[in-house]
Amino acid sequence: HIVTCGCCCMHKFLLILGLADKAVDEGIELLVKGSNSKEESSPFCQWLNLLIINEVLKNSASVAESDDVIRFVNNLRKIIINDNAKYTDVDICLIFGYSLSKNRKIALHGRVFENPEKFYQGMILLRRKNIDKYIDFLSMFLGDLERMISLVPENKYKDMLTRIKEDFVSVTPVGSYIKFGNYGGLKPIEWLVLKKEGSKLLIISRYALSCGKYDNYSLWRSSYLREYLNDTFFNFCFSKQEQDKILKTRVYDDFISYFLFKIKNDFRYYFVGVKNSFRAVNKELSPSDEFAAVIFLLIPYMVAILFLIVYWLVMYPVIVFIHAIVITLWFFIENLVKDRVFCFSAKEVEKFLKNNDVKMCKHIMHNDSNCKWWLRYPIKEKSTIIGYNHRNNKYVLIPDKELINFNSYASIINEDGTITHNVHMKDSNIGVRPVMWISV
Repeated sequence: HIVTCGCCCMHKFLLILGLADKAVDEGIELLVKGSNSKEESSPFCQWLNLLIINEVLKNSASVAESDDVIRFVNNLRKIIINDNAKYTDVDICLIFGYSLSKNRKIALHGRVFENPEKFYQGMILLRRKNIDKYIDFLSMFLGDLERMISLVPENKYKDMLTRIKEDFVSVTPVGSYIKFGNYGGLKPIEWLVLKKEGSKLLIISRYALSCGKYDNYSLWRSSYLREYLNDTFFNFCFSKQEQDKILKTRVYDDFISYFLFKIKNDFRYYFVGVKNSFRAVNKELSPSDEFAAVIFLLIPYMVAILFLIVYWLVMYPVIVFIHAIVITLWFFIENLVKDRVFCFSAKEVEKFLKNNDVKMCKHIMHNDSNCKWWLRYPIKEKSTIIGYNHRNNKYVLIPDKELINFNSYASIINEDGTITHNVHMKDSNIGVRPVMWISV
């Protein structure tokens, strides 16, 4: 009976080790297929999660009297329950497998290596033979490399992978292209390296990655373009590991332009209001007698003068002044907000893309000819008076903003690399060339 129980315990323990070895193979297979999100998994991964959560593996380890395995399974169960959003099913498979088996396979951008040491030796050899291919190959899986560093348990393997990552940064020159992210699962996104600061790289996409409007009538901070880049584009084109590498950046706009953009509409409304007050009382009237003419003319003029004095000449200037203070405070508060992905301003383009050849770009899906692409700043606004303010064929002394037809214009890079500042914000045929800082 004792021998039978001992064999049974050993059998259950070996089953756990075999399951761990299988978990590594399953996780690597999913990585090769490109499945590493919460939505993409496999029946094996889901089944393994259930075994851990329902303490089936813990009970098996307890029967086998393996305290280390019990502690590990307990910790892994806490991770699944408490940090579910942080780890995918693939991550759980690899954590479980690496911790309990000797299987050390790793997968980077669809390629499988027997262990991190084999990968390290292969990269050193590739670096000696062709450093350009070395940079190009490594740039395709910076996020995957970072994940493997976090998952493999041995410090010697972590050190090897970290040395490769740091070497990649040191040998990547400004002006070279790296691959980071994936456009719709179709092709890797190529980025031009513009600046290096330690382990950080400032990069801009080689191609325009989409087309769309800037906005209807808005500055960068509240624009559709900013929302698209930091939401749809950010989540659509980068894995969780790659997203963690994209840094938050405080993007500044010119304060004077920002201030004038807002405050000049107040003054325009002010002058339009004064002008329309006089227009209202100067409307041609044809009463049947002179007395009626005097009455019809005098009363509107008295009301208009009183209104001008009380509102337009006293109250409204105070309102404009208060609004100016609010705009100033709001500008500095808004600049505390950081973006992960943004667009260059005209000044930044001139700083980092010094000639028109570099400014010119094609669309990633239609690379037969050059395309235009948006700049973040400057933007400007034009308005026209579209008519007198009247309702039911009667002139009203108080004008409303419906009188002013606003048109907003933003800046773009043309097909030949030159800059234009008068393209309507609602133009949906302009390309988007994202910019961001990444940490490697």
